[in-house]
Amino acid sequence: MLLCLAVLLAGCGSAHTGGYAPRRADPPPTRQEAAVVNTARTVIGTPYRYGGCDPAQGFDCSGLIWWAYSTHGHDIPRTTREQAAMGTSVNCNAPRLGDVVVFRIADKGLGLHAGIYSGNGHFVHSPKSGSVVREESLDKQYWQSRLYTCRRILR
Repeated sequence: MLLCLAVLLAGCGSAHTGGYAPRRADPPPTRQEAAVVNTARTVIGTPYRYGGCDPAQGFDCSGLIWWAYSTHGHDIPRTTREQAAMGTSVNCNAPRLGDVVVFRIADKGLGLHAGIYSGNGHFVHSPKSGSVVREESLDKQYWQSRLYTCRRILR
């Protein structure tokens, strides 16, 4: 009887609905992870440009990721769709610096958007036309509810 009551009460708790739960602390980054994130941060404020993949012309989301990784000699795909399938799938509740975070955005083309996890529950991305590369919190409900997959490129 007591066991049944415990099982029933355990089911009454609220469930996390998004794909990301805030973490206490990130593990120490490797030199490669820090380099990719720092490179992405150097272009914060650069305008969004569809198809863009360099600081002089601007970036779309996958172009920013491609540029940050290729700057450090990593050969990765150029499109968000391909980036969503590259590397190793990892738990989005335990990302590392440099992991690619992918979101399902229904109103954008194939419905995918991506950024680079930059630590402390944040990611760097180039969101949309009329905006600029920026660092944003994964804790926002908008991003939590759309988190699709997290991919590890660096080992």
